[in-house]
Amino acid sequence: MFGRRLNIEEVRSPDSRSSEDEEPTSVHEQQQQSPAISQQKNLLLRFLSGILHPEKEPNSRSHPDNASEGSRNSSVSYHYYSSYYSTSSYATGNERREERQRQVWRRLSRALGQFSIVPSRALTAFFVMLGFHHIMMVLVVAILILTCLVLGSCTGSSPTMSHFHLLSLSYAGTQRNTSSVASSLNVVQNLGTEQLNMRVLVGYFAVCVALTNVPSTVSISSLLCSSDGNSLRGSFLEASEDPLGLLDFGFRIKDNIMFPYLSVIATVLELFLLLLLAQFPGWKEETDEDGSEREVKPFPSTVRLVAALALSSVAAALLLVTAVWQQVAAVAAGQTLEQVMPGQIMSLVGLSASISSWFAFGLAAMVFLMVLTMYTSIRILLDRFD
Repeated sequence: MFGRRLNIEEVRSPDSRSSEDEEPTSVHEQQQQSPAISQQKNLLLRFLSGILHPEKEPNSRSHPDNASEGSRNSSVSYHYYSSYYSTSSYATGNERREERQRQVWRRLSRALGQFSIVPSRALTAFFVMLGFHHIMMVLVVAILILTCLVLGSCTGSSPTMSHFHLLSLSYAGTQRNTSSVASSLNVVQNLGTEQLNMRVLVGYFAVCVALTNVPSTVSISSLLCSSDGNSLRGSFLEASEDPLGLLDFGFRIKDNIMFPYLSVIATVLELFLLLLLAQFPGWKEETDEDGSEREVKPFPSTVRLVAALALSSVAAALLLVTAVWQQVAAVAAGQTLEQVMPGQIMSLVGLSASISSWFAFGLAAMVFLMVLTMYTSIRILLDRFD
C-alpha cells in the first residue's frame, strides 16, 4: 500500500505536493469521519479514477473495508486528480478525442476495405488508362444516337419512334363547328358536328397517322407510318375521316419544307470523327536509356489533329443549321395551316425531336472546343520545347 502511494506521489505535480504539505491534518480529519462518509468518498474516487485515469486507480479498490487506508489513498488520489485535472485535462481531452476518432476511422477503413479492394483497383486502372480522346468519343456516340433518333422518326409503327416527330397536325376539337369554315371549303359543310380525332405526325422520311377515336386512347394498332401517301391513305383512311386533307398537308411538309440531308451529312462526319479519335495513341510501355520500363502517352500527329478539328467544326455547324431549320420550318408550317383554316386545325411542334436536335448541337460544339483545346495545348508545348 505504502509503495503504491509513493509511486503516485512521484508522478504528482509540484502544485499537488505543496497543497498536501499545507494540509497535514487532512488525513487525520478524514480518519475521524464516520465510515459511511468515508465509504461514499471511496466510491466517488473509484468512479473518478475509472473515468479520468484508469491505470492510476487508488489502492482502496482492493481493500474497500479499510477505512483508514482508504482515507489516505483518497487524500493522495484527491490531490493527484485535482492537479491532473487542473493542469492537463484540456490537452488530455483533446488527445483522447483524437484517439477515438482515429480508432473509428481505422475500423471504418477495415470494414470498407473488405468490400472495395478488387473494385477499387479495377476502377483505378480503368480511369488511369482513360484518355482525353475517350471522353470525346463518348460524346460523339451520344451525338450519333440523338441524330439517328431524329432522322428515324415516324419510320416505324412503334409509338417510341413516333414520339420524335417534327410536327403534329390534328383537328381542333372532338366536335367541329362548321360555321367558322370558309365558304371555299364546301366539303365539310355536310359533316355538321362529327368526331374527328385524327393526328398526323410528320417526320423526315415518313408520316404517321393515329386515329384516336378508338374508345379513348391511341393504341399501337391504330398507328400506321409510311413514306407513301397513297398507300397510307388507301389502307388506313376513309374520305370521311380526313375531310380537310391533313395527311396531304403532312406529306407536302415532309417533301417540300423539311430537309434532312444536312443532318445526314453531319451524322456521317461524326462517324468519321469517331473512327479518327479511336486512332489516337494511348498509353504504352517504353524502355529508357537506363533500361527501365515506363509508361508514356505520345501526342497524336498533327494531321490527325487538324482532320479531327475540321470534322468537328463542320459537323457542329451543320447540326446548328439543322436544328434552326427544323424549328423554324415546323413552326412556320403549323402556323400557316392554323391561319388558313382558323379554329379547324391545331399544330404542335415535336418537343422530343427539337430537344434532341439542340442537344446534339450542344454536344458537337463541346467536342469541337475539346479538340481545339487539345490542338492548341500540343502546339504550345511543342513550340516551347523546340
